Amino acid sequence: MIGIVEKCLAIHHVLELITRQDGREEVVDMIPRSREQNPRSRMPDPERYSGAPGVPANRHGSQQERSGPSLLLDFLSFIEEAPSLSVDDLMARVLVKCREMTQAEAGTIFISRTESESEGARSWLEPGSIQNDAVPLEPAKFTVPMEKKTIAGFVALTSETLLIDDLYRIPTGRPYGFNKDFDRKNSYRSRSMLCFPLLTRDRSVIGVVQLINRRGTKPKEVLPFTESQAELTRAVGQIIGNTLERVDRLERLTRENETLRNRIAELESKLSG
Repeated sequence: MIGIVEKCLAIHHVLELITRQDGREEVVDMIPRSREQNPRSRMPDPERYSGAPGVPANRHGSQQERSGPSLLLDFLSFIEEAPSLSVDDLMARVLVKCREMTQAEAGTIFISRTESESEGARSWLEPGSIQNDAVPLEPAKFTVPMEKKTIAGFVALTSETLLIDDLYRIPTGRPYGFNKDFDRKNSYRSRSMLCFPLLTRDRSVIGVVQLINRRGTKPKEVLPFTESQAELTRAVGQIIGNTLERVDRLERLTRENETLRNRIAELESKLSG
């Protein structure tokens, strides 16, 4: 599933991470990222777990001791080992791995969609997978407008990576805010977030990943996501973005070909009748 370009990008980013860890070189070719400075806090200990089918959703502890290059290579192998997947299955699998890499309790992966209208193109974000270890989730269909007033929309439009320590205390003056409806309905407390873009080869945004509530080593502990985790998402975002673009294009072509075959069959039936 992973192409030569994606492998080369991953190797390049592994070398960058190793170099940075050794302190030999400063790497300046970075996606802009922002951090909202807010205090840490705690939340109730989860009792229910829900992840992608066949993949344990709560395997965070072993990841905390591992280095960035090791995690990146592990992620690359994880994607490459996957069989031929649909877009939805791929996104669910990817989100599980992103959560494992960052010790995230919950998360959502979005894909960008665009539709032509008489007044122009309309763009939005569509969730491909929603996961939460603490809350049992029902299948839900919704979209997020491609606007800067939402966190995911802001990341999609600016290609920035956001680190937010407390979603309930986003400083005034920021264009985006956090919708608390899910928390209120489920007695949940979203606190820390890492939100990053999924980029294609031409640097356009094909999707967004939101990771929520980084779990600590102590019971009931929630920590902010780290700068090193945000750095790791730069390489991961490109690997996912390129793979997602290719799989999504193949799915659309398959659907279009099927539609064309059905139309041809209908015409042949009318002509023969």
